[in-house]
Amino acid sequence: MAFVERKGGRMEEKGYTWFGEVLYRILKERGASQSALAREARERGLDYRQNSVSNWMRGVHAAPRELPTLMEELYDLSAQEWIELGLAFAYGQRVRRRDLGDLHDFRTRYKYFFIEQEGLSFAAKTIED
Repeated sequence: MAFVERKGGRMEEKGYTWFGEVLYRILKERGASQSALAREARERGLDYRQNSVSNWMRGVHAAPRELPTLMEELYDLSAQEWIELGLAFAYGQRVRRRDLGDLHDFRTRYKYFFIEQEGLSFAAKTIED
């Protein structure tokens, strides 16, 4: 998925995390906004404010655990959107997409230098073969 463009530039320039990018895209595709999401949540008894939504999108605060389910109820997410939102919610609330790409590149590049050991997460292989 490509970065979403905005009048002010890339989403990254807005300081959105990966989760924020996904949330922004879903809202934009539905013609909704941070304020609209907060208002609809308040109508369902949740104490969401526009500034709270903004903080979640920028990684200032973690989003509440009911948010993905609420998004499904409000915006009838496709299977792909549900998967993207779930992954971004679980792993992307504090990191930007670029940083995840850097981690993936690192793991791909150095995967031959690491081996999985029972009881340890990873142990370095010796390169002196």
